[in-house]
Amino acid sequence: MLVSYEWLKDYVEITETPEELARLLTRIGLSVESIRGSGDDAVLELEVTTNRPDCLGHLGVAREIALATGRKLSPPPLSYEETADPVQSLAKLSVKAKDLCPRYTARVVRGVTICDSPDWMKRRLSLVGLRPINNIVDVTNYVLLEYSQPLHAFDYELITRHHVIVRRARPQERMMLLDGTEARLPEGACVIADAVEPIALAGVMGGANSEINSDTDTVLIESALFNPVSIRRTARALGVSTESSYRFERSVDPVGVDLASRRAVRLILETAGGAAASGVLDTRPKPFKPVKTKLTLAGIRRILGMDVPAEKVEPVLAGLGCSFKKSGKSAWSVANPSWRPDLAREADYIEEAARIIGYDEVPERVALSVSPVTRTPQERAETAIRNFLLGAGFDEVLTDSFLTKREDSVFLTWSSAEPLTVANPVREGQDVLRRSLIPSLLITARHNFNHGAEKLSIFEVGRVYLSRPGEQPEEKIVLALLSTEGLRTVRGAVDGLFAALHAEPFEWRVEAAAGPGLSAADTLAARSSGALIAVMGTLPPDAAAAFDVKRPAAVAEIALSAAAERIREPKYTAPARFPAVERDVAVIVDEALPWLAVEQAVRKTAPEMLAGVRFIEVYRGKQAGPGRKSFAFQMIYRSPDRTLTDGEVNAAHQRFLDA
Repeated sequence: MLVSYEWLKDYVEITETPEELARLLTRIGLSVESIRGSGDDAVLELEVTTNRPDCLGHLGVAREIALATGRKLSPPPLSYEETADPVQSLAKLSVKAKDLCPRYTARVVRGVTICDSPDWMKRRLSLVGLRPINNIVDVTNYVLLEYSQPLHAFDYELITRHHVIVRRARPQERMMLLDGTEARLPEGACVIADAVEPIALAGVMGGANSEINSDTDTVLIESALFNPVSIRRTARALGVSTESSYRFERSVDPVGVDLASRRAVRLILETAGGAAASGVLDTRPKPFKPVKTKLTLAGIRRILGMDVPAEKVEPVLAGLGCSFKKSGKSAWSVANPSWRPDLAREADYIEEAARIIGYDEVPERVALSVSPVTRTPQERAETAIRNFLLGAGFDEVLTDSFLTKREDSVFLTWSSAEPLTVANPVREGQDVLRRSLIPSLLITARHNFNHGAEKLSIFEVGRVYLSRPGEQPEEKIVLALLSTEGLRTVRGAVDGLFAALHAEPFEWRVEAAAGPGLSAADTLAARSSGALIAVMGTLPPDAAAAFDVKRPAAVAEIALSAAAERIREPKYTAPARFPAVERDVAVIVDEALPWLAVEQAVRKTAPEMLAGVRFIEVYRGKQAGPGRKSFAFQMIYRSPDRTLTDGEVNAAHQRFLDA
């Protein structure tokens, strides 16, 4: 926000130099980014936070200066002479989208002369970055920069039947905007129309079919309050941002709508002549209702850790524009002004008192209780997971949460319910909130393969978004892994991760239907009380083709909450005192049978002295036969209290082979 030093003096006495004023404004929360001199004036560039749209105008900044210095604020004059003709006899107003336009006002000025604005107005507009156009348009821009209230001036004679209609845009509706572009209006966007067609895109930009021109004799001045969300969506859908949309997106003062309109009419009469019709077309439904809050000295002490006397609090409340009534000796009932909707709680007023009195007055050491910050098991698990997988040779990736409908439909690990969608996606077509992290990893893998990567092992800890009919959507934090090194690499990483976390391992089972989008032959799943908590498998050709991934890959997806719940306090286990005895085994099985099924069968039928099973390799070839494969693995025998003899091991091993 650019403000003119001399312009501010119209509303409040300023004895400080521009540099001193910059320090004052920064101290009370309006950070001054730079100061630029221009002749006998100076321009201050302010950083205005989103909760202070009132400071997007010179009057709002002047109000802050008056508050900080205790000086009087002098708002600009608003009165002007009116003719006997009521505006209701000249124009008609209909609001058909009251949710998008809570308030709309219109005034009419006849007999204006279109010419250049006075030098003082052109100079001020140019200083703060706006190009002077003509006296009518310049007045609307001037009042915008004064009141932070966008206005628009229509050529009254170009409004069909002089009927202003506020409505939603119709399907396939188009209009030519003031910047010369023809826009296809987003369906449902708020538009200002006449009896035939749109004449302005509400809160964003006017239409070329009703703009002020050299032949304009009568103007209709619009000042309105539009729904901030609607304006933001419309501006983003069209890829435009204007001074008006910037302010409407942050909301404007509902009472200031009429004040700005009156100010504009007065300035038009001064700079363009003419006569103003009496009255105003106004759809204001109800008077502004402030939010009432109780403020106490005890509350101030509790938050700031210091005593603030009542004689310091009341000037702050008055300077903010609040109405207040004292309740006893140490409390007030406070109502916020219309331009400060952010003042809704006692803490908000305490913050205002602190910034005006000065944060340097708050003692560095205060007697406040401090609650130690503790990390949840899930947060600790996330950190441990990242550290382990990075050490295991995986790279972490961070992806956004939006996919196309086609990308999202391939993997339905956690839910097959309809996906959540957004109305205005950041990128065209990517309007679905992901239901699985695997598509995001495949998109990342494709990008890396297209840039020359040969091998890839990546992981992500992120959120998936699941719709639940009749309930609030669920956000699930998930760990996903992808590796071109094969399913055993992914399985080994997951098993090693659980060992490093001291977590109870999952009981993996072959479950073809658990991972839609994965190869049915080797999909492994883990469940808890029947609910799926983890899945892993290889990528089948059709899923790889859907993401244009030309290398084989294995993936896994794990609910992080389930992993965190399985973490146990580590317990010391003494190293084995007695040596192990190994026996190698090779079995020929059908091609479709995964290693997990063989491992589970071995553990189920093996003798008690079996301490472990170690996979060695898989063989496919002539000796195994067509449609068959051979698994080679090692069986490890050990006793916890003695050394096993070869005879004991051989006998136990033979019983296993005969089983």
